[in-house]
Formats: sequence, C-alpha cells, structure tokens
Amino acid sequence: MGCGKHGLLRSAANALFVVFTFAGAFILTICVAAAAETVARGYPSLFGTGYTVFSAADGSALPDETLIAFEPCAASEIGEGGWAVYRSARGMRAGAVVAASDSHIAVRTSAAEVTAVPREAVLGKATGHYPAAGRILSALADARAAGTGGGLAVALFAFFLLLRGTGKDASDTLSAAP
Repeated sequence: MGCGKHGLLRSAANALFVVFTFAGAFILTICVAAAAETVARGYPSLFGTGYTVFSAADGSALPDETLIAFEPCAASEIGEGGWAVYRSARGMRAGAVVAASDSHIAVRTSAAEVTAVPREAVLGKATGHYPAAGRILSALADARAAGTGGGLAVALFAFFLLLRGTGKDASDTLSAAP
C-alpha cells in the first residue's frame, strides 16, 4: 500500500513538473517573440499589435494608466474621431484625431489640449484599451526591483527543479540497472 501511494505521489509530481516545464517554455517563447518584435519595430509589440500605457491628462476620455493596443498604419488611415498613437519627445502618446492637414494631424489629448503631430510620428491607430492591464503593468514598472528579484527567484527555482528532475531520472535509471 505504501509503495502504491508513494508511486501515485511521484507520478503526480512528475506530471506537475512536465506541466510547469511546458508552461515555462511557452512563456519563455512568448517573451522572446515579444522582445524580438519590440527591438525590430522600436516599440512594445507582440504578433503585429503595438502596445503602450496611456498617461491621461485632465479631461481625457480614457482613464490614467490604460493599456492601449494599436495596429501600425499611416496617419492617413486614421479618420477624425479615431485614436492615433504617436511618438513624441515625452515617449509614446495617444489622442483622438480632430483634424488633419498634409503634414500634421491634430489630436486631442485632454479636454483643453489639442496637439499638432507630424504625420511621420504616427505609429498607428488604437484598436482597444484595457484599464486593468495598464494598472497592472504600471504597478510592475513601479516595483522593478521587486519584480526583477521575484523573476530571478522563480527562474532559479525552475532551474533547481530541472536539475533535480534530471538527476532523479538518472539515479532511477542507474538503480534499476542489473
């Protein structure tokens, strides 16, 4: 009975190890893809969709710390009322398009502020906004040291489990040999 219970626990532990290993590999693959695409495009991006965290001004239509997803496109593809994501001296910004000329678009960034943005600074058209995701990312950015330490702790724990699992498999094989 004891061996059966021990075997069941060992099987469950091995199954969890496999699940966590595959989940870790999947997450690592997504992170590498996001990093490669971000470097290639020059802004945070994953699978062709760009992302930025919006810092709202007074009177903005969106709440502060909202994650904005956008599709890369030319300024000419964004009509009045659409939201443009653009690069400025203060980083990536977003605002509702209120007018356009041959060289600039005018975007409303707050109830009282309209900014002229050169067409070549436009990165794309906003396709969605996610306030909760933006707050989570902002909180993680504020706690960089804790986040980095936590990430390193998880990575070391996973590495330890990997080594432990590899050693256990080798010792099991050696003990089973005649």
